Amino acid sequence: MDILKLIFAGLNVVFGLVALVAPKRLADAVGLGTENPVGIAEIRNGWGGIYLAMGVGLIVLQNPAAYAIVGMGYAGMGLTRLVQMALFPILRTPTQAGIVVFEAITAIVLVLL
Repeated sequence: MDILKLIFAGLNVVFGLVALVAPKRLADAVGLGTENPVGIAEIRNGWGGIYLAMGVGLIVLQNPAAYAIVGMGYAGMGLTRLVQMALFPILRTPTQAGIVVFEAITAIVLVLL
């Protein structure tokens, strides 16, 4: 199952790179505002920097504890997203549903496999 974990680590790298290179496109896809340079910088920092660093870290370290910690982060994001979707009907979109499924799968792969 190590290859599966490496694939998901690689997906983190890809997502981070996309956030660095095309923050506006990514933000538009999930409904975030990018009206000013600060918003774009935050997407690059908060998504680009952290996802890229997590993915590279997982690939370099290949440590079960590191995979578990990142996986638990995905579990936390997914659970939070589910609660928000339950509370706010406007968030019940195919995009949000797809994201929560991806977060759940990533958490399962990184924590349990």
